[in-house]
Amino acid sequence: MTKHTAIKILLVEDSLVSRKVVLKQLKKLGYEANVAANGQEALWMISQVNYELVLIDCQMPVLDGYETTKRIRHLEGAKRKIIAIAMTANGTTANRKKCLSVGMDDCLIKPVSEEELAAKLETWIEVILKNNQELAFQLPPIKDIPTAAIVTDESNANLLVDLNRLNDIALGDRVLQREILQAFVQDTQDNLVTVKTAIFANDFVTIAHKAHQIRGASANVGVKHLQFLAGQLELQAQQEMPEAASQLLHKIENYLQRIQSFLDKIIECENMDTETPLIISADKTVRMQVGSMARILIIDDDPSVRLVIKNSLQLMGHEVTVASDGEEGLMKAHSERPHLIICDWMMPVINGLEVCRQVKSDPELSLAFFILLTIRGDIKDRVEGLDTGADEYLPKPIDMSELRARVGAGLRLQRLTQELSETNQALRQVNQQLTARTELLESLSLTDQLTGVLNRRAMDQALPHMLRQVGNRDANTRYRYLCLFLLDVDHFKRINDTYGHTVGDCVLQAIAARLQSSSRPSSLLYRYGGEEFVCITLGLSMQAALEYGESLRGCVANAPFKISDDLVLSITISIGGAIASAVNLVDSKELLHQADQALYKAKHEGRNCLRIFSAWENIFELDHI
Repeated sequence: MTKHTAIKILLVEDSLVSRKVVLKQLKKLGYEANVAANGQEALWMISQVNYELVLIDCQMPVLDGYETTKRIRHLEGAKRKIIAIAMTANGTTANRKKCLSVGMDDCLIKPVSEEELAAKLETWIEVILKNNQELAFQLPPIKDIPTAAIVTDESNANLLVDLNRLNDIALGDRVLQREILQAFVQDTQDNLVTVKTAIFANDFVTIAHKAHQIRGASANVGVKHLQFLAGQLELQAQQEMPEAASQLLHKIENYLQRIQSFLDKIIECENMDTETPLIISADKTVRMQVGSMARILIIDDDPSVRLVIKNSLQLMGHEVTVASDGEEGLMKAHSERPHLIICDWMMPVINGLEVCRQVKSDPELSLAFFILLTIRGDIKDRVEGLDTGADEYLPKPIDMSELRARVGAGLRLQRLTQELSETNQALRQVNQQLTARTELLESLSLTDQLTGVLNRRAMDQALPHMLRQVGNRDANTRYRYLCLFLLDVDHFKRINDTYGHTVGDCVLQAIAARLQSSSRPSSLLYRYGGEEFVCITLGLSMQAALEYGESLRGCVANAPFKISDDLVLSITISIGGAIASAVNLVDSKELLHQADQALYKAKHEGRNCLRIFSAWENIFELDHI
């Protein structure tokens, strides 16, 4: 990695064309950069990644470059670190002063020339590198490391431990560096004991599995040669070669002893240092950027990985729980209900793929953002992981900046998904309430409030539909007859005048209840208005209609109504009927008119009787006995 590519640059530009031009210039000069399309997006990205230099357009939607820079400086506080270079088409002295006043360090005039861009970057990168040398906390210098801590492998001579890698994953914390190495050494020793037993038993599956674990842990901590040896051991186990596996085991044990010596040296230097180990300021800034705490579950059988990730995420302000295998992870997932899960692929008991499947199939856990960790690098492995339902894939060894960025993005997506789910649930509840209210209102709009039977509006809606089903039997009709009775309470005005309207209402309620209880199951009873009711029945011939109408009249007249303890009334009704059929195909208005004619005749001929209009005989009489 060159000093150019090591510098973390963010380009903030809303113009797609300008972004492409500047990115091409940067690449030609040997730099790489991330891109933000506006100031708001830039602030979020800065909260996730420790950028050292920002090229920022002054005129942008959402949040312009001036305000964005102000907010960056506010977030940094007194320890100003990020170099901000304005990109503007306004080359006036006044605008340059404005850029500097909001906290920008320099200006580039648009269109940006490659020569000017190169000169500015060269100047400011020297400043960045100098600042980094002053701020960075270093492990013991190489000259202080014992000779035993230096190893020469088959390819080249390297440090026993990649100090840059260890410093990166520990975020500059000297105590954490020691804890990571201690956890790594202890876990590797435990795994080597299992490997010894497995070699003796020719258990190549266990050998391969443990070698894979050692390889992943070595890569994570930065012990590159041990990663190489463990990879060779895994390969020999897959080929079932016990002698080669034994030789590699011996090499790994010797190498692990050297790492222990290296660890002892770190502890010795730590004991000599009286200052409290500090976390580098850039990562304190990251912690300040976190808007809200999230619950995160880490599932990994490698203790060093758990320790590294847990520490990094706790520094960001999150509540972190760890599990050492898939079974424990699922138990904690159900008890903790995490917002985000980071899970290793290769684990004993239950592997990461199965954990992911079970999490995503559980309605109570499915919204958790799932990041799958693995040392596997093949595309087909990544596809397999994502196909199980994983939301993100992160290769080992873990780049801590990438981890923090992916966790931040994952939590943001999880929150949006959770909010969407809650909004949908709320909408479903509101929709259910609205449906219930609509049904209630519809029911109320079709029901007579006094008697509880259907009202005239309901009859007006239903009768035309029922009449269309009447006629000669064919594909379009279902019934040969439709009988409509118009019922009127005799001398109802006298009841109201004598006893009052309250008693009159009680009489109507009692009559409606008797008619309902005496009606055929296929009949529909409506309050037509005032003291009048309508009863409609499909399928009744003339003779059946006469008998049914008489039963309705009798249910009212044959027994008095007890209105109260001291008031009992004898009440009768008059009924006029009409029958629609193939020979009397009429509409609703005409059928009601026919029934009304029959009712008038019943009233005129003494009340308490039934008369039915007939298309053949006009009005058919049936006196009650």
